[in-house]
Amino acid sequence: MVWKSNCISMNCPYCKNPTQENAVECEWCGNKFKSKNDSIKKNPNVDEKILSMLKKGHALNAVNYKKAHSNLNLKESKDYVDRLAQKNGLAEKGGCFIATACYGDYESPEVIEFRRYRDDVLLKSYLGRHFVSTYYFISPPIATLLSKSEISKRIIRELFLAPILNLISKK
Repeated sequence: MVWKSNCISMNCPYCKNPTQENAVECEWCGNKFKSKNDSIKKNPNVDEKILSMLKKGHALNAVNYKKAHSNLNLKESKDYVDRLAQKNGLAEKGGCFIATACYGDYESPEVIEFRRYRDDVLLKSYLGRHFVSTYYFISPPIATLLSKSEISKRIIRELFLAPILNLISKK
């Protein structure tokens, strides 16, 4: 189901995710409502605001906004925003921001190799997951800066990414 901006939704009293006005069960958390008016608050503007932020490329702000307007924790808010983005055709391809900026294409062989290493090696350990999480936090602004300068991209590609790629490709 695609949430449209003119779709009136209610917030689930349990997880605070949007639920259709006449729903008897939340599609997000699976909790059943006691009655139609089970203390559900009308709040169709939260999703509209989140979608607006996503369209402007402000995913982190959207996650923080969802967290502030629900009883979800940060991870649950991120998952919610990701699902909302996907339902509305706004899902971003995840990861490898710096490599994508430097190689110029999300589907370049080098970027694919970095993603493979992330998925097959880094995400399988606690320290690797922590590294990836930190990288996702700090790399988008760096990637934005790099994407504006061909010289910077070439320097990062040759001095940092190529040696790392040689290392991880051997494993």
